[in-house]
Amino acid sequence: MCGLAGVFDSKPDSLVPPAELVARMRDTLVHRGPDDSGMYLGPGIGMGFRRLSIIDLAGGHQPIANEDESIWLTFNGEIYNFESLRKELSARGHEFKTKCDSEVIVHLYEEKGERCVDDLRGMFAFALYDQRRHRLFLARDRLGIKPLYYGMDSGRLLFGSEPKAILAALPGARRTLNHVAAALYFELHYVPDGHCAFEGMSRLPPGHRLVVEDDGSRLECYWEPKMPSGEEFECDETARNIRHALEESVRLRMVSDVPLGAFLSGGLDSAAVVGIMSRLSDRPIKTFTIGFDETSHDESTAARITAAFHRTDHHELIVQPDVIELLSDLVNAYDEPFADSSAIPTYLVSRFAREHVTVSMSGDGGDELFAGYHRYRKLRQLESLRGVPATLRRVAVRTLDLASASSGARRVRRALSRSLLSFPDDYFVGESFLSQEMREILRPLLEEQFVREPGRNLYLEHARDGDPIAAAQLIDMELYLPGCILTKVDRASMACSLEARVPLLDHHLVELVNRLPTETKLDGNVGKKILRKACADLYPPEIVGLRKQGFGVPLKQWFRGALNSMLMDTLRGKLCRDRGYYDPRLLDRLIDDHVSGRRDRSAMLYGLLMFELWAQRSVHGESA
Repeated sequence: MCGLAGVFDSKPDSLVPPAELVARMRDTLVHRGPDDSGMYLGPGIGMGFRRLSIIDLAGGHQPIANEDESIWLTFNGEIYNFESLRKELSARGHEFKTKCDSEVIVHLYEEKGERCVDDLRGMFAFALYDQRRHRLFLARDRLGIKPLYYGMDSGRLLFGSEPKAILAALPGARRTLNHVAAALYFELHYVPDGHCAFEGMSRLPPGHRLVVEDDGSRLECYWEPKMPSGEEFECDETARNIRHALEESVRLRMVSDVPLGAFLSGGLDSAAVVGIMSRLSDRPIKTFTIGFDETSHDESTAARITAAFHRTDHHELIVQPDVIELLSDLVNAYDEPFADSSAIPTYLVSRFAREHVTVSMSGDGGDELFAGYHRYRKLRQLESLRGVPATLRRVAVRTLDLASASSGARRVRRALSRSLLSFPDDYFVGESFLSQEMREILRPLLEEQFVREPGRNLYLEHARDGDPIAAAQLIDMELYLPGCILTKVDRASMACSLEARVPLLDHHLVELVNRLPTETKLDGNVGKKILRKACADLYPPEIVGLRKQGFGVPLKQWFRGALNSMLMDTLRGKLCRDRGYYDPRLLDRLIDDHVSGRRDRSAMLYGLLMFELWAQRSVHGESA
């Protein structure tokens, strides 16, 4: 796992970029690659690289070239089928100088050009320079496990694994807020792919490639997840096929020249991954769990049960974190506003695991793939509500508007209101964090953007016809999974120089499971039906019936205690108020509502706090 950065000028008579510029961009990513650094410079091209050594520790220096040095590559990720590709390419006469997976891409490009990505199995983001064509080729893996940003400045294309690499090449005055991305952030609590919080910058979407030449650029999709095929599947055979595909995925990801372990929560996904790892290994797997004193946010007991079941070398840490210092670290790590509070335990468990291993498996992706989220069940409940005539539902909504302000009444009203909408509007409304109250608070900053409904339009753009639950899974796979979940895992692990691997997102497994009808995944109110069957022998009986619990933190309590001073100093501080982003009266009321205990406003406050901390640091260069 590594970090890459660079600059490209497509004009044929371009000068060699300054080495100091490329080095400055590259070295913002030292946390992603503390073991080695490299650089390639040529007319119009500068490529920088930071390496975290995982495979071929002695070799593997980048940028790496083909035999005549006409093709140069910087690559972040892991190609799990590189050994079979290497054999095929060697048989065709290609000569290899290293045992690294990155060199395979160079020679595969010589054979197949831009279609080389079709043969790659793994997680990757890379920049490849073709000297003969004076062409830059950027690509990102199918599910978006590894990030890649790019932007234009004075006719040059700047690119990097994180925004900070690109920002290092720009004057400070060029750090301008992208208001559309800001609106999307407040709707979703993350900035989705294809956008960036900084004006003039974008994150390459998953399954896409970007080719830049003198005559222009092309952004192309080379892979996307598919809706169920409509075929009939025999349950036992399907479960066996899924188990085989998952075992193969885990086996491929256990190849490493450095110590390897796994994150272990109390859930089914990480239990399946750890169980298969244990059966493939001749020694106990190192597993890592973070717990909190607050029992409602602690999965350490369930993780301990799973660890004992698989006889792992289990490491557990119950933490009382310095959350003020942690949030400052997260703002620095993410470069964009990010309001999923599970970023806190993900960072803590990554830091804890890095004390023992360099690579860790993760169970991420299982909820999107196997319909594990409660929100998919809610879509089914909305269908039941639609059995009631729409006129009666409208009357009920109006009655509840007038009758009660209790949390139960609000939940019923929201469900009835959503049932009056069609897909994907009903799904978007359920997932959006943007209440009417938040619209009013943010009116000074984002009134124009909210009128255009960027979040709703994004969901419409990614919606498919057919079964709404399957379509919702694909929306999540294209938006929420890469934009939130995988961004969180990448930034948290890389901030600690730890490589995280996600076997549930092997694209062979994803394509197999996506063909299945919803009934094989969601059984009444129970998700992951086919995964439970495929991996039944890997689950301790005690965890099978446990209620799904998010990897969250006790924000409600923290904002009334440990985080209260930071909340007040930031959202009621002079820097915040003088800038005029928010309606101060409404913001004060929101804060008082929560701190007084009248209502839980922690999700909205966390979104505002993380945005303001990011804006002060990254846009305005201020400090509170």
